[in-house]
Amino acid sequence: MNAFRTYINTKSELRVAELRLNWLYEKKEVLEVKYLGIKSKPLGEMPSNHNVSNDSSVIAFIYEYEDKKQKNGLSIKEEITALELTVNSLKSSVEKMEKALREMEGLEYQLFYLIKVEGKRPKRAVNIVSESSGLSEATIWRYYAKMKESLK
Repeated sequence: MNAFRTYINTKSELRVAELRLNWLYEKKEVLEVKYLGIKSKPLGEMPSNHNVSNDSSVIAFIYEYEDKKQKNGLSIKEEITALELTVNSLKSSVEKMEKALREMEGLEYQLFYLIKVEGKRPKRAVNIVSESSGLSEATIWRYYAKMKESLK
């Protein structure tokens, strides 16, 4: 059952990291609009007619974007880079866990995989496991009852 908890915790951590990353992207976009008047356009793709040394709004954008004012000691740019790496790492871990769960044997693992990974409703998952294992649905429901707390 530790595999269940580890998977659920990793998925939760991934959701939190993605939310924080989206918030930072929005914060970056607000700065771009505030200082540069552009929306959803990375700094590297700015028109070449901007003279960075003479454009005070671009300098202000770069200063605020790369300044380490945040509580964690990272600039917005650094935190975005770090979170992108974290999100990619967590996604990779979740994919590996899902593959391992899919390959595990045992009724509990099959039920967990169908419900948590594939998003099936418990009734449908019990039906599928019952058909694939040749056991009655009543027997599978007993397995489900034992592991129900692990699904939360």
